[in-house]
Amino acid sequence: AVRVVAVDAAARRVAETCDATFNPVFLYGGVGLGKTHLMHAICHRVRQTLPSYKVLYLSAEQFMYRFVQALRFRNTITFKEQWKPIRVIQTENGVVYSDEALKGLKLKKKKKKKKS
Repeated sequence: AVRVVAVDAAARRVAETCDATFNPVFLYGGVGLGKTHLMHAICHRVRQTLPSYKVLYLSAEQFMYRFVQALRFRNTITFKEQWKPIRVIQTENGVVYSDEALKGLKLKKKKKKKKS
């Protein structure tokens, strides 16, 4: 019961304030414990309490595909820029990222080697 209260309190705080204390939020546990329901509830509450926030659902596979494409075509700046207007990113494996967490994602453009 203590765990449920702690999880509920943390989920409410994230959903209502997008507080950096719980950023990013990783939900993990056994099958059938309600991780997906909780994740959807957090995002639903964000939309209610912070309607100006953009919330995006993106599968982990889609995110990784976009990331790998950006690396492959050396377009990491565009990859990073596409997430700026989005305040919360939710992936199917129970992870919710907010824009504050993404700011920590430092993708640097690869320097070209000078020919000798």
